[in-house]
Amino acid sequence: MVSKIAELFDKAAALPGRGKLQKSVDNPNIEVQRKIIRVATRFFADVGYRRTNIADIAIESGIGKGSIYLHFESKKDLFLSCQLAEELVILPQLEAIEKLPKKSKLSAYLEISLTFATKAPLTRALMSRPQDFATILEDTRVKSLVMEGHRYIAEEYINPVAKNLDVTEQETLAAVISMVVTAIHYVPQSIFDTSGLKTKDLIRVLSKIIDQGTQNTSSI
Repeated sequence: MVSKIAELFDKAAALPGRGKLQKSVDNPNIEVQRKIIRVATRFFADVGYRRTNIADIAIESGIGKGSIYLHFESKKDLFLSCQLAEELVILPQLEAIEKLPKKSKLSAYLEISLTFATKAPLTRALMSRPQDFATILEDTRVKSLVMEGHRYIAEEYINPVAKNLDVTEQETLAAVISMVVTAIHYVPQSIFDTSGLKTKDLIRVLSKIIDQGTQNTSSI
């Protein structure tokens, strides 16, 4: 049985301009594709989309430049596939949350999503250099899917600990939580390095503040 969160990921992956899901079923080239994804992700995150060269990715991957195009139609297709692959890393963790006791789900979700926000190299690069990536992502920003994600967060994570809020208020709170998670992507690594605060401590404290604040919210 497919989990609810997996269904959301599948919907996002099926949107036009979202790249390719790297599935191993009936795919003898999966390891080559995964290596290309790993190498390309590093290049895109380090130097940005415009300065990343397919030839450099090919050399680093140990294959010919033409071989890249056997797996990915273009540099844009490769970039979007890298982004999709990075997002899918946390899918098993999010699926595991669905099996937790209801009142433990929100704090678990917060820790997973905030940890991802501080460690995902390509996603952090997207946020820190929006001018470099904006034109590539125009056709992937689908408002209806974002709203569906907010409804999922509200139903699965917020409702069990804030039943006193109506549906609209729960979805508003879900949108706020999503914005907080997104904002963490913008925090430069140098801020963490100079603050003396360990990333895991930031995540632990922030998760607790949001979780307890949600439980204590009577109206918004």
